[in-house]
Amino acid sequence: MDKYVGPRDKYKSPNQYLIDVINANKSVPIGIRDYRIKKLLEYITEWPWGGKDIAEIFVSGSSAKGTSLIGSSDLDLFVSIRAGNTRTLKELFHSLKAHLESKGIKVRPQNVSLRIFYYNLKIDIVPGKKLPNQVNWHFLHTNRRDDQDRIQTNVVNHINYVINSNRVNEIIALKIWRERCKIDFPSMYLEMYTIKVLSGKWTGKSYLASNVHYVIEHIAKYFKSTAIYDPSNKTNIISNSLWEYEKKPIQLAAERSVKKEFWNEIIY
Repeated sequence: MDKYVGPRDKYKSPNQYLIDVINANKSVPIGIRDYRIKKLLEYITEWPWGGKDIAEIFVSGSSAKGTSLIGSSDLDLFVSIRAGNTRTLKELFHSLKAHLESKGIKVRPQNVSLRIFYYNLKIDIVPGKKLPNQVNWHFLHTNRRDDQDRIQTNVVNHINYVINSNRVNEIIALKIWRERCKIDFPSMYLEMYTIKVLSGKWTGKSYLASNVHYVIEHIAKYFKSTAIYDPSNKTNIISNSLWEYEKKPIQLAAERSVKKEFWNEIIY
């Protein structure tokens, strides 16, 4: 690891520089009991969209994992629908979008979530249907690929997998890198890629810079050929969520970053 921080921050070590950047960019998501979303939760749970079909609503995604950034999502919500519901996953997804829009809320569909803009908050909502006789297993509707309109996964396991990986700082640093490069690199893909590539590497802040650099180098060399699997369901290949042409800008961004001399040109 031969990169330096840069002339403006020459008295900092690369590790300390990245820690400072992480602390300046990571966010503290609002809670599910925040007064600003009380009415939103009522909209989601009201009949005819929700009602008795909702099993529970809980904080998920980057909010629950501790990897969210300022300016990204203020809250990630998972809406668990009971297994007996007769609506298809696609119907659940798009009917929730229409239901929220009928309340005057701006909604933008994403891969498995709906991004809403509500009281100056950016909130991602993921509707999922429970599998019969299961606690945390759900089917999710996917928008990104026409040949795969659903995935089966365990959202709670994803949360615990990231929290217990000892790679949260590396993940946050790479999310900042993603934002600076302006690339479309889905968060779950980035998280699982980071954890896999750093398997067996040292953990802790003393190895932060070398670990982050190692992941960026790996993306530059092997991104397209590295298969990433859902830790909850090996038949769900996360790396297939992007087409080859969608992976190319990510790999090119990593190639450019590897060539830069200073850390404050890569992550800032």
